[in-house]
Parts: sequence; structure tokens; C-alpha cells
Amino acid sequence: MATLPSFPFRRMSGSRSGTWLSPPPALLPESFSGSCSLGILLVVVASIAAPLGAQERPETDQREGDGVFQGVVLDLDSGTPVEGAQVYLPDQNIGFLTRADGGFRIPDIPSGSHEVEIQRIGYTQARFWVDFHDPFPPLEFQLLPNPVILEGFEVVADRFERRRRSAATSIRVFGEAQLLTSAAHDVVDLVTRHMGMTVSRCPGHIREPWCVHSRGRPFPPSVYIDEAPAIGGVDQLMTYPPHAFYMIEVYGGGRHIRAYTHRFMEWAARIRLAPIPFL
Repeated sequence: MATLPSFPFRRMSGSRSGTWLSPPPALLPESFSGSCSLGILLVVVASIAAPLGAQERPETDQREGDGVFQGVVLDLDSGTPVEGAQVYLPDQNIGFLTRADGGFRIPDIPSGSHEVEIQRIGYTQARFWVDFHDPFPPLEFQLLPNPVILEGFEVVADRFERRRRSAATSIRVFGEAQLLTSAAHDVVDLVTRHMGMTVSRCPGHIREPWCVHSRGRPFPPSVYIDEAPAIGGVDQLMTYPPHAFYMIEVYGGGRHIRAYTHRFMEWAARIRLAPIPFL
């Protein structure tokens, strides 16, 4: 494993007790979401960590200038990198999924206070404030895992994949990385951009006022969110930014759209959901 460069990290660790230590002025906790059963609350260590050049840690960028917000996300129990953790700044509408080495790098962040959200299925979502300035030292995040959720998610992901393979139609899947980094205004904008479709008013259809045009033919799509019919249909999808979802499945060139939130996928992993097969 690569060794980190020897500049200091500011370390943020998971805590089983949830006690706050005295935070440095730059890190102001706001709130936490998620159930206590997932077992993680963040603790801010009130000092800059010693140089980590001699330790085995994930590789990260060495640049500290040009408004770069960067760091690594590690598993608190094992010390291994957490790949695929979503690091998101809502006020900048920008985010990044951590790499295989747990690192992330988000450039062009203006100075000032910014809300930061970190979430990964199997870990509790955390929100906090960072008083960002240039240059800003990289942050190290240590998140407490829930092995039951992590193992259950692997089982559920395989079940969703098997259901997709059983569908006798074309399928396009938009994954978490694409949804997080998309410049699309909403889910419908994302889907139409990448699939060459258009959406227009659909006269004569009361339940679904929008039609998808694919291969020159208009048709009203069926829309599901978290395995339940979306009452608002396409209109409802237009209210969500792409990063609100963990995964989106598009069947039959847009005839059927299924979207899944992070919260639903974590619940599905907890109970090891077997998705309803297509008829």
C-alpha cells in the first residue's frame, strides 16, 4: 500500500460513545442523521495529527493551495480505506466518491463555511461544517462500520443484478458515481441526456401527463421510487437532483424507470430484501 506524504492531517474519528471533544474553530458540528444501531458519531480531535509519512495510509494529493478540499476516509475498526464513500458539499452542488485508496479531492472550493456530508451504505450519514480557507490541510475521516449492513448490501446488490438480467428488455443503469457528479438539473434531465430521449406533454393521458419519445414513438412511462409506484410519475422525478439517488434503472428505452434512494438501499441491506421479480 502506498505511504502518505509527510504533511499533517486533521483527523476526524468515529466514536462509540458519541462524546464531543473540544473541536478546533474550523470544524463546527451541525447534526447527524441515521439510526443509533449503525453505531457512528463523529468526534473532532482538537489537534493536528502528527505527520503520517511512516505509516501505511491511502495515497492523497500533496497540493494544499488553489482551494482544494481533500482527504481520506478510513474504516475505524480496520484502518483500511473506504471506497465509494460520498463526500458532498450541498452549497456548492459538488461531490466526489472516494477512490479505492479512500482518497478524495474536490477542487475550486471558495473560502468560507461549507456544509459537508459524508455517507456510505453501512455507515451513518454525517453532516458537519468546515470553515474552509486556502491553504487547508487534508482531513482524515474514520468511520465506524456495521458489518451486518455491509454484508447484507452485497447480498442485495447481487439480487438486484439478477433481477435486471432476468428482464427481457434493454436496461440502462445509472450508478452512484455518475449520479453524484452529473451536471444534470434533475433525474429526467439526466436520463434524457444520456439516452437520446425527449420528454413532452402527453395529451389524453390523465395519470401520466408526460410522454417519453424514443425511436419516434411517444409513450407514458411507469415510474417507481424505492420499489413503490411514484404517484407523481415523471413530475416527481423532476423534483429530485441526480445525487438524491443511489441508483437509477431505465428499462425498455424509458418505458419503465426505477429509482432507489440511499436510505432505501441501506434498509434493503439490513433486511436482505429480495426484490419483486418482473412479470
